[in-house]
Amino acid sequence: MGRLAFGWSLGVMLLFGALDMFRGVAAPYLQQDFHLSYWLLGVLFSASSMGYLVGTLLTGFIVEKVGLKSVKLAGLLVTAGGLTLMTFGRSFSLLLVGFAVSGVGSGGLEIGVNGTVPAIVRGQRLQSKYFNWLHGVYGIGAFAFPILAALMIQTLHGWRPVYGELTGVAVVLAVGVMLTSYAGLTVVHKDLQINSRAIPPGFWSQPVLYGLLASILAYVVAEMGVGSWLLTYLVHTHGMSVDRASIYLSGFYLCFTVSRLLAHLWVDRLGNVRAIFVSLLVAIVCVVVGMATGGVGTVLLMVAGFGFGPVFPTLTATASFRFAHVAGKVLGLLFTAAGVGSLLSNALIGAVANTYGLTLGFGLVVLFLALVAVAMSVVAVASRTRPVFPDDVGAVCSHR
Repeated sequence: MGRLAFGWSLGVMLLFGALDMFRGVAAPYLQQDFHLSYWLLGVLFSASSMGYLVGTLLTGFIVEKVGLKSVKLAGLLVTAGGLTLMTFGRSFSLLLVGFAVSGVGSGGLEIGVNGTVPAIVRGQRLQSKYFNWLHGVYGIGAFAFPILAALMIQTLHGWRPVYGELTGVAVVLAVGVMLTSYAGLTVVHKDLQINSRAIPPGFWSQPVLYGLLASILAYVVAEMGVGSWLLTYLVHTHGMSVDRASIYLSGFYLCFTVSRLLAHLWVDRLGNVRAIFVSLLVAIVCVVVGMATGGVGTVLLMVAGFGFGPVFPTLTATASFRFAHVAGKVLGLLFTAAGVGSLLSNALIGAVANTYGLTLGFGLVVLFLALVAVAMSVVAVASRTRPVFPDDVGAVCSHR
């Protein structure tokens, strides 16, 4: 039962990777068909991010009450509804609503998918392994779908049928979830469910919570910065062709995906917090040297994916285990912070690049990776102190 539930979660993450990458592939076609400026295109994408924020925040506070199956099913159906509007909508207004609705569905679905991990495994090491696998599958979708999407657009004669196919995938996943029993699977385990529906006293005063929220927000700014700006940076700063720069972006996501799928082989030995510091060090060194050297050295901007890959799922595993008794609420807050980071990234890097140049704008990636390290230092120090909650089973989270 747990394996099947996790299997559907893997399918959802593959869909997430495809949807995120197809948004970029479809952008030129959206501009052409709807005569959109860059600003209006940004409005569309922002609508999706805002919907995601709403979905994650609300779902995080109700998942323990309504259950994982209901959250997953509702998220898939709402996502499919939004994608349907994007497939058939003939006006900018309908397209805008479609992006917003699919964002709400994706945000809620994110909680259900990630909440499956603490529902089926308890140990910190197992949770870290499962989270890295889960988000590694996202990387597979992100790496493979841009190439597949280009072929599908040619074969199906347009971008709308591709969104239609993705809608069908969401419906198939919804049917699979509906037919799967989730009996006994809850974000908070039965032996931790005493008073779990209420926010316990002292919850909002824990430094670990704010350290984790700040860490994931800063990390998402950095990751989105690479995903959105690496190609443009290489073309305009290093004089690469678009085709060659695209290989670098795909290479980054390939390294990113491989590192997540293999992270369980070494993260367990270091512990979650130390593993995050090591990953950040690899990412920072690769980005700094890759930017500074140019030429052959720019290959390190691809290799940086090995450092980026494990950070997000390991942060999620740390939060889920550290706050095991209120995992649903904490995951909601965590992914809401990630959504804020997504909103900030493009606007912040774009504004700095426009004013001070693209090199400094892309260099913000390094700054925000450093901020993750600072925030995780707070987590590491605070984790050594006595937990606020006497019944906090998750307080034994390793800070090795």
